[in-house]
Order: sequence, then C-alpha cells, then structure tokens
Amino acid sequence: MGSSHIEPMLRNNIYGAEWDQEGGGEWNYLTNRQAIHDYWERRIKTNGRYENIYTIGMRGQDDEADGDESPEIRSFDEVSHARRLFGALVGVDL
Repeated sequence: MGSSHIEPMLRNNIYGAEWDQEGGGEWNYLTNRQAIHDYWERRIKTNGRYENIYTIGMRGQDDEADGDESPEIRSFDEVSHARRLFGALVGVDL
C-alpha cells in the first residue's frame, strides 16, 4: 500500500474524508500536534504489519498551502515525529 503527497502516513486528509471524520480539530501540526499524533499512530498500529510506502511530512488540508511562516522547521519536526512513531510501533529505525 502507498500514499501520495496529500495522504501522509497512509491517511486521507481531503475535506470530508478521514481527518474530518475522526481526526479531531484543525489540520495544523503546530497548533494540534497531539491530535495529529494520535491520528497517525492509529494508522500505523492498524497497517504497520503490512508492506507499505508511507508519505511523511504534511501539506495543508486538501493539498492547499498551510500558510506556515517557517515550513522548514515544522517539516523537520513532522518528519522526526513520524520516524519516532515508526521506531516505536513497527520497530524500524529510520
């Protein structure tokens, strides 16, 4: 299984899809980090035992720009976060 640039961590964040149904608030890593963590964690727990190609990092919901003034710092944080989740839940050191 794989995902595209607007489906980070095998999650669909198009308006009205998974994030709006079960995510929990604003699709913004800086202001809603714990909800995004929980959302990603649930998918890795469900699919982590299968062969997958994960897209990591984030775009704005529905592939829109996120309006962040420091995307390089936020992106580093998101990627580091994803790597920690993989290590903890799948046992893969990235």
